[in-house]
Amino acid sequence: MTGDSGHAAWLQQARSYLRDADPVVARLIDERPDFDPRAWMAELPAMDLYGALLFQVAGQQLSVPSTRRILARVEALFGGHLPAPTELLAVDPAKLMAELTTIPGIGPWTVQGALIIALQREDVVLPGDLALRKAVRAAYQLDHLPTQQEVLDIAEKWRPYRSLATSYLFSAAYEPAQAPPAPPSQGRS
Repeated sequence: MTGDSGHAAWLQQARSYLRDADPVVARLIDERPDFDPRAWMAELPAMDLYGALLFQVAGQQLSVPSTRRILARVEALFGGHLPAPTELLAVDPAKLMAELTTIPGIGPWTVQGALIIALQREDVVLPGDLALRKAVRAAYQLDHLPTQQEVLDIAEKWRPYRSLATSYLFSAAYEPAQAPPAPPSQGRS
């Protein structure tokens, strides 16, 4: 996928596929006609794979706005940029925020998020993400929080566009849907 026109064509194809594959995701797409799955990434600092892993580790079990605030503090410690691995290792651990030093490490959720953010993989789902599980529960009107396996089972029909469907579910959880256009009013004569 190259450039904005390539992204637009891919997005149109992916939306069409997902509409046909899953009526719940079709509703989410139709409620958000101007949704750009890359827009939220524009609010993040520029990241390579290491930066995306740092973002994922900092954001475990936190909202994206909270993670952005944490990363802004990390950037402030390093002159306005995310640190390279050697820069981070050179810092006294006591100087880093408690949010970073208490996080146990990199697991599947971290890697899956990095695949989406840094490598822009199109077919990734984060079944262990609590916000995604809550979004699936709401969108699919489940009477329970789905397990990771249930999320994977639901997401199977989204292949090969699981990342986009995941973005729509996150959008549904965090942003109100856009109202559909009102029908033209019939004026009285």
